Amino acid sequence: MWADRLAEADSLGAELLRRIEANEPLSVIAPAARRFFVLIDDRPLAAWMRLEADGLEIDQRTAEERSKDERDGALLFSALRRAAQLADIDLDQVLESASRPASTEFVKRGVVMYQSLADLESKTPPEELDAASRQSRIMREAWAALRLQFDEARRILNLERQTLHRLVLERHELLRSERAVNDLFGEDASMVLKVGGRALEELRAAAVGVRAGHSASSLGQQARTVVMALGRDLYAGSGGTHVSPIDGKSHEVRQEMNKLHAVLDGLWEQTPNRRKMIEDAQRSADVAYELGSKAKNPLAITRDEAVEALREAYRVAHAICFAGGFPTRDQTADGTSSSAPTS
Repeated sequence: MWADRLAEADSLGAELLRRIEANEPLSVIAPAARRFFVLIDDRPLAAWMRLEADGLEIDQRTAEERSKDERDGALLFSALRRAAQLADIDLDQVLESASRPASTEFVKRGVVMYQSLADLESKTPPEELDAASRQSRIMREAWAALRLQFDEARRILNLERQTLHRLVLERHELLRSERAVNDLFGEDASMVLKVGGRALEELRAAAVGVRAGHSASSLGQQARTVVMALGRDLYAGSGGTHVSPIDGKSHEVRQEMNKLHAVLDGLWEQTPNRRKMIEDAQRSADVAYELGSKAKNPLAITRDEAVEALREAYRVAHAICFAGGFPTRDQTADGTSSSAPTS
């Protein structure tokens, strides 16, 4: 199940961050990092980690022989592996700066260091040249090449560690948000919130807040904010009197909740196969709003009520999503959505 996969990725991501921050060799971490990216279905980064572990010496396929995800991973690999060429370096300057990280002087980098992480980590600095060897141009070039490789390998490994840490951290935070959403609202929730986009950002934040232990008052008020925002953002009418096709009642479309009920009525008319869901969403909208209003008094609402308010707000979003009520890239000129989930 997807929930089990998210749980495994969550645990693995936390462990990866600990290992990266503990300065474990990247070559040892790479297999676990690749599995983490596979679990969250980030295929370009999984391909990148495979190249980091193997190097291009093992995987010498051309760009045409790779999938798009593999090409994207290879682009990241090559961008991080750009190294200086000996022809771009002043040898005397390299010799003079041997006691400090010479790679800070290497501005121009045009060669990809294609070795595996293990090979980069195994590089050691060359021994200092004696006075006689310094007189030989050949010896100086050989020493400079070795020193350059070592310094560039150190620089690249540091860049790789920083990049891997940032990517794992960002994706682990998104993953934990995804788990919070799915645990609270169910397996459709990730898709619903993705379709809803900015209109449902508050709902996602509230789900994370439930896991983080935020107060019942703040969670309840977030549920109220969500349903009000849905009415404000989705209503495209001109106001005035609205008659519900569901119960025949009329009301003035002025406030956000009136607008939301008008939006739901419109979807009820447009999608006969979703009518029961939309009728339930009408009731859920009122419950979420009432409990959210109650939450203005921190002593008046329980945590269970606050969580229920959020779930009711999600049911409204779920119905709108499955009735095609959220704007999409394929939205038609008259403002209706040309596509909606089918299950």
